[in-house]
Amino acid sequence: MTLFFVIISIIIVQLPAVVLRYLPFSTSITSLQKKKLLFYYSSCFILQHIFLYLLLKNNDNITPLSYKKIIFFFSLTYVLINMLVIRGFFFKHMFVFGMQGGYSLFLHSIVAVFLAWFGKGLPIHQQFLIQTFSYILLFVLVTIPLWKHIGDSLIFKISATHEYYWNIIWLIPIFAVYSDAIVTMNDQWIHTLPQIISRILTASALIISWKCISLDFEALEKVLNLKNTNKLLYIQKESILNQADIIDDNEKKIRIFKHDMRHNLQILLSLVEHNNNLEAIQLISQLSDTIQNTRPILFCKNAVINSAL
Repeated sequence: MTLFFVIISIIIVQLPAVVLRYLPFSTSITSLQKKKLLFYYSSCFILQHIFLYLLLKNNDNITPLSYKKIIFFFSLTYVLINMLVIRGFFFKHMFVFGMQGGYSLFLHSIVAVFLAWFGKGLPIHQQFLIQTFSYILLFVLVTIPLWKHIGDSLIFKISATHEYYWNIIWLIPIFAVYSDAIVTMNDQWIHTLPQIISRILTASALIISWKCISLDFEALEKVLNLKNTNKLLYIQKESILNQADIIDDNEKKIRIFKHDMRHNLQILLSLVEHNNNLEAIQLISQLSDTIQNTRPILFCKNAVINSAL
């Protein structure tokens, strides 16, 4: 029964992180990709149970370090699933992984401090259960109200944003999280002041990075909108210039047509007088075609839209 609680604690605690890593891509992936993710997530969930049972069934020396290491390596399997199903976004996946890691570490730290102070005498499986389910409760209580403020952030739409330096920016959260994890990857829950300060500073650095990147995204979006507007204006300008050339050409044709009109009418009169009806009809058809060719093309009454069309 103790082993069962240990396994449940390690497996369940990963689920909030899986949700956080999925959300930034949820609006841009296909239904087929969502079905694949659900299938692979479920398979990974089951296989992790089996692997943990085989790994720990004969191991009586389970410590907080075991809890931390297994969660770290198991979380990578879900990240790899995201990369395999949602392809072409390696750096974005790593950025999300780092930001989620920092957020999860901070919430874990709050519970870990409590355990270090008040849970030392408890059996290890009870400590794991307290750590896991307190973290999940804290995650729900903090994330739901927080989502109302950051849910529309451009960072959560990053899968649709290609013009960004993701090949560099992903290093910020990854380096911040793992530099802190190295300090706290030991057999104890967070119990010293330097460790607490380290977690607080790491979380603060990630919040600042989030804000700076969000502002950068907003500036990038404005630049892209401006580029698109300028492109449309350029197309419109070229269309208007082309129509102006067409109108000028038609005016020249009309002037030539008017100049030749008297001559053409005399020819037409002569043809009619001499009963050359076939030639008269051909001449009338030619004159009609000339008039039709100089007629301006109108798609609508708005001159600007008509020029663009």
